[in-house]
Amino acid sequence: MNYWLMKSEPDVYSIADLKRDRTSIWDGVRNYQARNFLREMSPGDLAFFYHSNTQPPGIVGLMRVVETGIADPTQFDQNSKYYDAKSSKDDPRWQTVVVEFVDEFPNLISLEALKQKFSEDELLVVRKGNRLSVMPISEEVAKKVLILGGQDAHPTKDRAVVEQASSLLILGGQDAHPTGKNQLAVEQASSLPLKLRKSKLKISQRKLPHWELEEAVYFITFNTWEKLELTPEARQVVFNSCKFFDKQRYQLFCLVVMPDHVHILIQPLRKFDDEFWSLSNILHSIKSYSSKEIPKVMKHIGTIWQDERYDRIVRDEREFKEFWEYIRQNPVKAGLSNTPEEYHFLWQISQ
Repeated sequence: MNYWLMKSEPDVYSIADLKRDRTSIWDGVRNYQARNFLREMSPGDLAFFYHSNTQPPGIVGLMRVVETGIADPTQFDQNSKYYDAKSSKDDPRWQTVVVEFVDEFPNLISLEALKQKFSEDELLVVRKGNRLSVMPISEEVAKKVLILGGQDAHPTKDRAVVEQASSLLILGGQDAHPTGKNQLAVEQASSLPLKLRKSKLKISQRKLPHWELEEAVYFITFNTWEKLELTPEARQVVFNSCKFFDKQRYQLFCLVVMPDHVHILIQPLRKFDDEFWSLSNILHSIKSYSSKEIPKVMKHIGTIWQDERYDRIVRDEREFKEFWEYIRQNPVKAGLSNTPEEYHFLWQISQ
């Protein structure tokens, strides 16, 4: 895992905006060295969010890289100030990443404070004349910055896990989507609240770190291989695969199958008295079955899914609502439907 610092002007896009959106594409980078740094990023890398061109400038939070190798869409938009007439969709000049909100620091770490703590050789952002908007940070410096920001020096541990002694995950008892026509059936999530204090924690690592906590609810994303676009028939196969073991191996709360990725809000159920179904087993079943069936309905030979998945333990009721609505709005934001309910491959638990 690598560490980075990424700048954004707060009146254009702030840490509060990312916290609201949960994930965002980091568009608008038009410096070749900064672009090359974006190309070097890997899923799971952590980046410090830096507010620039404001007073005082400084580090305000932390985010995680969740997708890489994305063509910056603004380079093709003639109405954007970042439009590049020399770039083509077949050979895009500007690549970027998708980032996910991790945390907002309780106190800004100002540029002046960083200058007092680090030398120009240790931290590029304090170097006189440096104007890069994206830059690497060593692990040693990153840990010191995390401490300055009041964070655990191992931020890949979700705070819900790090602070499992506190009963942080409390969910249920209220309508989690009161303004929508399809309200959450909270009584169907009656296995919550989650008792983290007594839960067993399992840690694994591939390219991304994975934390599994018994009885936890997860927001999970998995992507097709090299952005393979699934036909409607193929999406139906994936949709059916996700639904197949609902209420047997896991409780599904919300699901959307997009052309090149899937989002699910899910809670694994007990396999035996002392064991829950693992996320690895659940995702393997979905990916394995759909990989065999998709070639029957879509012309494709080869790999269907990326090996890795992105998973996040849902910390509390607020996050549960936010992830639910994020999943619902995915097809709308992508222009695939006017409302969530119009999209054929969206499912949510109902009363």
